[in-house]
Amino acid sequence: MRATLLCSPMMRRHEPAAKVAPLALSIALVLVSACGSDGAATTRATSITEPSVTVGAAPPDTTAPDSTAEAPTSSTAPAAPGTIFEPALTEWQCPADAPSDAECHRIELPADWDDPGGQKVSLPIVVIPPTGADLRPDAIVVPAGGPGGSSTAAAKFWSDPYRDIVLYDQRGAGQALPSLDCPERNEVWLGNLQRADSFEVERAAIVEAYSRCRTRLEAAGVDFDDYDTEANVRDLDAIRTALGYDEWNIYGASYGARLALAAMRSTPDGVRSVILDSVYDVTRGILAASRDSAERAFTELALGCSENPSCAAAHPNLAA
Repeated sequence: MRATLLCSPMMRRHEPAAKVAPLALSIALVLVSACGSDGAATTRATSITEPSVTVGAAPPDTTAPDSTAEAPTSSTAPAAPGTIFEPALTEWQCPADAPSDAECHRIELPADWDDPGGQKVSLPIVVIPPTGADLRPDAIVVPAGGPGGSSTAAAKFWSDPYRDIVLYDQRGAGQALPSLDCPERNEVWLGNLQRADSFEVERAAIVEAYSRCRTRLEAAGVDFDDYDTEANVRDLDAIRTALGYDEWNIYGASYGARLALAAMRSTPDGVRSVILDSVYDVTRGILAASRDSAERAFTELALGCSENPSCAAAHPNLAA
């Protein structure tokens, strides 16, 4: 893997360039090397002959469903270790606000990568072609953050003059099937915003809601052992293979950055470069980390106010 700085000025569609500079300054680049000028024009990679992924050999140890899509199929036929799984793309209706020239697909992948003959998951993909004529063969893929966000829902915001932009929804999220959407959690979350209970009380309500959601999904046949970062990494590499890219560039923000790091470790051959933005803290739970970050920010705000005479006079008890 050669991790390099992306030379193309990747921009979100319909946004002025002035808004891109602050984002670029905030990006942490991994193993950065200078960009060359050898990006000769080339045609887009849109297909590959007999794409295949070897399954049965594990990598190193290291929201509402689309009602028009067919549910993933299942089979009880086992596959021997080392079996070649051939991911196939099917046409999918693009989101209503996606760019008019976008190409949209679904891909059916093993729910359990160690059992490719078992249940399947179905992931939606949106490919947005470059806006310019000097095309590069390595696309930019944008895994969603969260985890649980939807990249395909943001298709209208993305474009690049040189490279395809590839957006997809990770297993369980967005328009992926089966959906792991938890309305139980959403209802409690909104309820917490309308009351002033302690963090511990509100967190307990969230945990209880997730427990009810998990019970419902397990009763519907969902195996949560199939939903983890390594499974997402193997999905990501299978999508690259099915779309015909020899290698691509991963733009990962929040949980997407965590997924990018895992891809660098487990499937490095298909990764040309990586951009890490707002890296998801892998050492702590998100609820506790969010609470501590908010408390730290407020403490700094109160301290700054106390040191400013006019602010201190207007808000003498801000810290309280």
